[in-house]
Amino acid sequence: MRFWAALLVALSLFPLTVRAEAQPFTVTIEGLKKGSLLRNIEAQLSIRTEVREQTDARPLSDRRLRSLHRRAEEDIRGALNPFGYYDTEITSDFNLDERRATYTIVTLGPRTVVRDIAIRIEGEGKTFEPLKDLRARLRIQPGEPLRQQRYNDDKSSFSQAAFEYGFLDGRFLVSDLWVYPDEQAADIEWRFDTGTRWRFGEISVESDNIDEDVVRRYLRIEENAYFSPRDVLNTQLALTDLGYFAQVEVVPDRDNQSETHVPMAIRTTPIKDVLYSAGIGYGTDTGARLSLGAEWRRLNRRGHKLRTDLRLSEIQNRIGTEYRIPLGSKIGEFLSFHTGYIDEEFDEGETERYEIGASLTREPGDWSQRTYITYEQEQSRLGNQFTDTNLLIPGVSFTRSELDDPIHPRNGWYALIDVHGASDDALSTTTFLQTLAQARFVLPLWDSARLLLRGEYGATLNEDLAELPASQRFFAGGDQSVRGYAYRSIGPRDDSGENIGGEYMTTFSAEIEQTVWGNFGAAAFLDAGGADNKPGPALSQGVGVGMRYRAPIGYINLDLAHPLRRPETGVRLHLGIRVGL
Repeated sequence: MRFWAALLVALSLFPLTVRAEAQPFTVTIEGLKKGSLLRNIEAQLSIRTEVREQTDARPLSDRRLRSLHRRAEEDIRGALNPFGYYDTEITSDFNLDERRATYTIVTLGPRTVVRDIAIRIEGEGKTFEPLKDLRARLRIQPGEPLRQQRYNDDKSSFSQAAFEYGFLDGRFLVSDLWVYPDEQAADIEWRFDTGTRWRFGEISVESDNIDEDVVRRYLRIEENAYFSPRDVLNTQLALTDLGYFAQVEVVPDRDNQSETHVPMAIRTTPIKDVLYSAGIGYGTDTGARLSLGAEWRRLNRRGHKLRTDLRLSEIQNRIGTEYRIPLGSKIGEFLSFHTGYIDEEFDEGETERYEIGASLTREPGDWSQRTYITYEQEQSRLGNQFTDTNLLIPGVSFTRSELDDPIHPRNGWYALIDVHGASDDALSTTTFLQTLAQARFVLPLWDSARLLLRGEYGATLNEDLAELPASQRFFAGGDQSVRGYAYRSIGPRDDSGENIGGEYMTTFSAEIEQTVWGNFGAAAFLDAGGADNKPGPALSQGVGVGMRYRAPIGYINLDLAHPLRRPETGVRLHLGIRVGL
């Protein structure tokens, strides 16, 4: 008996725990339409948040629900204050027996408006006009409804603007927002001390693999110029884009600053000197293909580069080498020497070409200008025409692109103009002058849809088409030309009916792409184009639909195209990759 009595006493010292399950509880907000006000109340209302987060392991007790209800109206008012509502009438209906709580916004009340904004700038920047002009560009203005988020954004923008103008130590001495609910008015008072407007001091460069004077050509910051965070970022991007460095740091050395100047330290980490590449793939224009390449990204401390590529496919084989010397202070400016060999097969002929040349690429403005000269020896057969030519071809091309995204653009354009030729008076077997113009556009239509437009025109002036090699004749058809037709299958034909290429070429394309699910999309398109010996070639049309996959490297395109001019050939499959435009 003593044992059982002791056991009962011991058990009585420990409370008996019964696990409770979470009981459903409904929280409703009435009186507001869907929008930012309702979303903010839902986010700030504690009783709603905790009810949604309760679990069987951690249920809400009735006591906790009562506590959350007592602060619910305060939560709602706090959620409405940032929008300028300080006198809102709220009713509540809390019923534990029915497991519900309803909060009704009877009236939002009058909205508080900004009455006065007083901004005082002190320090070296007190007379700096760009800062004084910022007041007119603030989002929050007298007479406008008070919105806390806009106030915070304007305050942050003001500080950031001062920083971007070189006032690195700028700070608010006073930043008061006075709200008078009874008057439905708010007053703003700012006092901002800009401090010193700093300048760039001595610029030091640490580079183990590239000569310092080469690196300095690409700097976007100058000693004694006013400090600009944008110029610091542009310097870092420019040095990174050179391809010599794995990491670039552009940092102010504030420990050694003077009263007005901040020294800058540029530290670089070398990248691996050689990059090897290999790839396999398939395209309807090329068939199965294999590519191998090697790039020596830094042959010497002057930043010279060497690249060699081997590309093999069912239609075209190519091997080439390029030696590149950087020039000027822009990334895209360089002197290049190249040599290569190309052989290509057509349905009705083949060509074999050796070439060697040099080019100078400059960016005098918004356009990239490439001036080049190439010596080519080519043997080709097209239908019953055989050519064996030697051509010394000088030329110039201009390109420009404006894209919101270089890989997956939704808005922008690209243009190319090229003019080149040869003369039988200058180491060439024939005389000709040729020009090619291309334009491509992408435009947003609606959410997740875009319109792609493409146009191309080429023209050749020559003495005798039969003396031109295949590489200097125009053809149409293929993935990047007129879908629905085989690669380079459109052009004038000889007496035996074989395609021999023409002096003129025109292509057009219009395509709508729509994202359907995730990275997958669909497309519908109309292509038209032709090649002939007349300035206005007859056009062959193709229409079709396709599937798109948005990959990191670009869009993978799978198209089914129907040729309208040769319907007997049936639907044709086109597979390719589009990067940018």
